[in-house]
Order: sequence, then C-alpha cells, then structure tokens
Amino acid sequence: MLSMISKSIGVMGTTRSAFAMSKFLAPSRSLLVSAKITNAFSSNNVKPYSTFKEISIEAKKHRPLSPHLSIYKPAMSFYMSGANRITSLIFTFGSMLGCVSAAVAPFFGVHFDSAAVVSFISTMPDTIFYALKIAAAGVVSYHTVVGLRFLVWTRGKLLKLSEVQSSGLVSLALVAVSTVYLAFFF
Repeated sequence: MLSMISKSIGVMGTTRSAFAMSKFLAPSRSLLVSAKITNAFSSNNVKPYSTFKEISIEAKKHRPLSPHLSIYKPAMSFYMSGANRITSLIFTFGSMLGCVSAAVAPFFGVHFDSAAVVSFISTMPDTIFYALKIAAAGVVSYHTVVGLRFLVWTRGKLLKLSEVQSSGLVSLALVAVSTVYLAFFF
C-alpha cells in the first residue's frame, strides 16, 4: 500500500494527494518513502520524505508554471484603468508640488506670486510652453473624462462588453478634443 501511495504522490504532484495520504498514516508516525517516485517530469527520482511539509514542498517543485501574462491579452479598459491611476498620481503630486513650493518659496527669498509666474511663463519658448500645456491639459482631460465614465458605471449603465468598449473609444475621442481645446484655444 505504501508503494501505491508513493506512486500517487509522484504522479499527481500535488499537496492534495499528500494530504490524502496523511489520513492513512498516524500523525505521530513519520513517513519514510524510499520507493522510486515517478512523475511527469522525471522517472528516476528517489527521495525519502519524513514529514508532510517536505512532501508538500517537493510536490510544489514539480507543478507546471501557469503561463500568466504571456498568453493574456489585456482589454482596452485594462490600459485605460492604469492610465487613469497614473494621471491621478500626476495630478495629485503636481498639485502638492505647486502648493508646497508656493508655501516654502518665501523662506528662500523667491517671490512666488502671480506676477512672477506670468513673467516666467512669458519668457518661456513656445515649444516648451505648448508641450507643458498639452501635457497638463491631457492629464486633466483624461482623468476627468474617464472619471465621468466610471461614475456612469457606478450607476449600473454601459456595463455590457460592447458598451464598455464603445464608451472607451468615445472617452478617448473626448479626451483628444478636450486636450486640443484646452491646449490651443483656452
């Protein structure tokens, strides 16, 4: 019976079979399996086991790895959710940086008032000015539009797969229009 149990451990290679085997043995009695264990990966694997924990560890070594992300194709909502989180971090830390710099600047002799900010921006080259304005408008637009889409979802609307995909495309189009408007016409 012991050789049949050891073969089932080697073939199945799971903790479940080791647990099932522990029902047949007394808890105080140690298990010594010196029989040849065969499994799907090796045929000449001879190992003595003395405890349930060692059996579990050895069984986990022979489990196949799941393919995980290599076969998973994320949907558009996966990327949009990640981008929404990133824009929220940019929005938060940008606001915090502005507030802290306005509060700390007088201690270092820097005049951080609206006239100083306007004079700094007016001396900035146009390419840098519009690049910063597009980036800021994109962050604000994306986080606002996708946040409104999420609020629609919390009301139980647009939750079918086709509606989620189409609302994602509409959201991206609105973000593009809003970004262009805020960057160049506002």
